[in-house]
Amino acid sequence: METETGYYDNEAMFYGGVPYIMGTRFEFVTTGLKRYLAEKLFRDVCSCLDGLDKMLNRFDAASEVSALNTGRAYSGLEISSGLWNVLVSCEDYYRKTRGMFDVTINGFSRVSLSGGRVSVSEDDVAFDFGGFAKGYALENIKEILLRGGVENAFVDFGGSSILAIGRHPYGDCWKVSLSEPFSRKPLHEFKLRDEALSVSGNSVGYIGHIINPLSGEKNCKRMVCAVVSGNPVEAEVLSTTVMASDGRLDEDIMQNFGDVEIKVFESENE
Repeated sequence: METETGYYDNEAMFYGGVPYIMGTRFEFVTTGLKRYLAEKLFRDVCSCLDGLDKMLNRFDAASEVSALNTGRAYSGLEISSGLWNVLVSCEDYYRKTRGMFDVTINGFSRVSLSGGRVSVSEDDVAFDFGGFAKGYALENIKEILLRGGVENAFVDFGGSSILAIGRHPYGDCWKVSLSEPFSRKPLHEFKLRDEALSVSGNSVGYIGHIINPLSGEKNCKRMVCAVVSGNPVEAEVLSTTVMASDGRLDEDIMQNFGDVEIKVFESENE
């Protein structure tokens, strides 16, 4: 894995970056740690990212999820404990959102989980963890950093999935600006502290990729959804689900989630 690192002695600030992992650029900043400790934590984070990418990247023919997406039905296929935990979590969110969050093509209702094994009843079911993996990675990274004694850190997946621990060295939070992806006009500034931010939406050259799994309709609006939550997985799941729901979710679904902030921005198509 290609990485970039730097340490700034005057501020005890460490920077680590991965140019491309899990479909985007990854960046990590922490303050208040000695260099060797920060470098060790970054290696642990990179190891976590590498493992998740090799497990969940459907575009990698050698990944575990590619072994599931074989184009045929199967019964009682044994999977790793890591992938089992991912599928159990995805099944839970599928139920909490009443089917609006679905990491499969053609329906999680055709998937059965039991005793560390997965069964798929139809040969056209495939898994795509694009709306889940980065949030799940951030949750794992959060645990690594907190175990390592980190009090202040900022973790960024390409500006769309962000984890903020503690505060910026020159402020009381970490500030993140959100811009309208078509005009680049500023939309909102988030002030994060011990929170995660997930942004989903359409952008120039990337429209209609989020589909309502119940109706099959694509969201082709100039719309952006941002979700702030103390749980990075919930933030990721909800930003995708709100976009799939055309910018809104029923109250009975929202009752299944914790304290979250949801902002939806929509502009007229030109």
